[in-house]
Amino acid sequence: MKGQNGATFADSATVKPGDKVTINLNTTTNTDKELTSLDLVDVLPVVGDTGLTTNAERGSDYQAKLTGPVTLSADWVGKVQVLYTTDSGVTTDPASAAWTDTVDDYATVTAFRLVLDPATGATINGQNQTVSFEVEVPDTATNGQVAYNSFAITANGL
Repeated sequence: MKGQNGATFADSATVKPGDKVTINLNTTTNTDKELTSLDLVDVLPVVGDTGLTTNAERGSDYQAKLTGPVTLSADWVGKVQVLYTTDSGVTTDPASAAWTDTVDDYATVTAFRLVLDPATGATINGQNQTVSFEVEVPDTATNGQVAYNSFAITANGL
C-alpha cells in the first residue's frame, strides 16, 4: 500500500481520513511463469467483513471505497477481464455476485474480479506482475481504525 503521504509500498499504511491509498497486488517469482487461466477475487474492506477462505472476521472498522478502475500489468491488458460488483457478501464462488465490466460509480463497488478464461487460448506472464487500485479512507474514519483488504486467487487450475 502507498498512502498519500508518500510512504512506500508495504503490507500496511498509516493514513488519515480522506486519504487515498494505492494498493498493489503483486505476483512473485514463485508464481508460474506462464498463466493459461486466472481467477482472482478481491473483496474491499467493509465493517463486519469476513475472510474469503474462512468465515473469520477481518475486523475492518470502515468501508474503503474504490476511486477508479483497477489497473493491470501491461502484459495482462486486453487478455484479463476486469469485472466489478456492488453486491454484498461476495465469496470466492463467482456465482455469489453479479459481475459487470462497466461501472457508473466506483465508490459503490464492493469487490472486483480478474479473469483469464482458458477457453480464449491467451497466455499471460505470471511472474512479477502488479495489479493496482486506489481506495479512499472515509472522512468519518478515526485514529486507530483499520480496514483489511484480502483476495483469493486460482491460476492454472491451482
